[in-house]
Amino acid sequence: MKFTTKVRPAVFFLVGATVILLLNAQPALAVTDAASRWRPTYDLVMKWLNFGIMVFVAIKFGKDPIRAFLHGRKESLAEKIQSFEEKNQILGARIQETQKALENSYARFEQIKKKIIVEGEKKKKKIIDQARQESEMMFRQTKLQIQNQILHARQQLQSELLEGAIDRAIEKLPREITLEDNRKLVNQYLDTLAAI
Repeated sequence: MKFTTKVRPAVFFLVGATVILLLNAQPALAVTDAASRWRPTYDLVMKWLNFGIMVFVAIKFGKDPIRAFLHGRKESLAEKIQSFEEKNQILGARIQETQKALENSYARFEQIKKKIIVEGEKKKKKIIDQARQESEMMFRQTKLQIQNQILHARQQLQSELLEGAIDRAIEKLPREITLEDNRKLVNQYLDTLAAI
């Protein structure tokens, strides 16, 4: 015999109310003295008899519904506990996965950090080497420019000195060179050409 959800609370209420009434029942006032001697015993026996009848009725008609109710509650609680345990296991697995992912991300972060530091050091060295090469190249170019300017200045100075010497020689030579000196120079020039 199965109770529906509507009947089950009514049965519990009825059984509970009867038990409360039986336990709180007051003995009736005795009219006579003779009745007053046996009446308390009679009332006590009737209370226990009524209580026994109520227990019998409750067990007879309420045993299966109560058992079904308790069994249903037990199964419901067992299912909820099983569900919570499964969710707990799933959450535990997710937590472990998350911890592993976090550890992997820390390890990966460290690897990336080391890689960035190594690459940074390489780039730093490369930049320093390039700067050194560029400074050496600029130094060489500047040195060449200075050498060219010095050479150009020397050539210009020699040219100016030569022009000045020629101008002075042109001024002084006609007065200093004689006809005989002129012949010697021509002969030397001709001897030089003949030797070639």
